[in-house]
Amino acid sequence: MEISKADWKLYRERVSDWQEHPGVLIELRKSTALWDIAYFVRDKVITMNELEGFNEDLIDAAKLILSR
Repeated sequence: MEISKADWKLYRERVSDWQEHPGVLIELRKSTALWDIAYFVRDKVITMNELEGFNEDLIDAAKLILSR
């Protein structure tokens, strides 16, 4: 799944806050944004609630990644 322009913009806005979490260092790449989001949730950097505003398809894809 490719991240939409709106989700990419929102991701770039929010990732700076997420990077304040200890140990978070990330290279911003649109091609890996979905995986990065799923890993942030898995590693408890963010919660699923913090994905409010993102496209439902992106949220569902992150849930699918986390379920595996």
